[in-house]
Amino acid sequence: MAVKLARICTVVGATAVAVGLTACGPDAAPAGPPTATTSVAAPTTSAIAAPATSAELAKKTVAAITKATSVRVTGTGVVGGKPTSTNLAGSTDDSNGHHVAALDTGGVVEFILAGGNTYLKADEAFWKAQRLEDFGRPYLGKWLKSPAAKKVEGSTTVSHHLKSLIDSSAPELLAPAVETTTLDGKPVFVWTRSLGKEAGQVFVAADGSWLPVKASTRNEVFLYSDWNKVAPVSAPPADLVVDAGGLP
Repeated sequence: MAVKLARICTVVGATAVAVGLTACGPDAAPAGPPTATTSVAAPTTSAIAAPATSAELAKKTVAAITKATSVRVTGTGVVGGKPTSTNLAGSTDDSNGHHVAALDTGGVVEFILAGGNTYLKADEAFWKAQRLEDFGRPYLGKWLKSPAAKKVEGSTTVSHHLKSLIDSSAPELLAPAVETTTLDGKPVFVWTRSLGKEAGQVFVAADGSWLPVKASTRNEVFLYSDWNKVAPVSAPPADLVVDAGGLP
């Protein structure tokens, strides 16, 4: 079967975006609640004053995100009644990173960005779901390497996820009020979409960093950690790498 790696990455990009703040768009339709992973307490006070409006809070948060060098994002969601999950960590310029995604279409796909190359590994269920089982069978447990693929599957990168978060925080999309509460025992400021909590909320650390710690919609939950602290990953072992440039 003649298959270009670009086609594979396009498929992955289209499906992996399902775990990337898709429901934060103004026309998104909720698909069902994900498993809760954090607890929110009753309203509380913070050591620093909350911004007067959500627009002010979002402006501070966007500025902090823009200056950040790395982050870890873990998320769960439901797409078409099927669960999805993502574990994404890396640099904000996409020069280095690691992403594991369980897709609603079936299977698990994994990416490593290192040394200017993109490495892709997928399980049997993924290849089967994409009707590429004959192509993928020889590469189970292997990494497909391609420099060009980095541009194709941008929806699986840190920068793409953060751009989605920033785009969803435009002032005209937000309710005016800022909520002050606690998340896992720590004070946070919260902005909410004007369409309500199910349309989207972002929880920002009330510690002066102005960095988000959680984003949620009715059908997605993302947790943010290790801001500016994610260690670089290395390329996979050479004996497990297949140069995709030589594939048909």
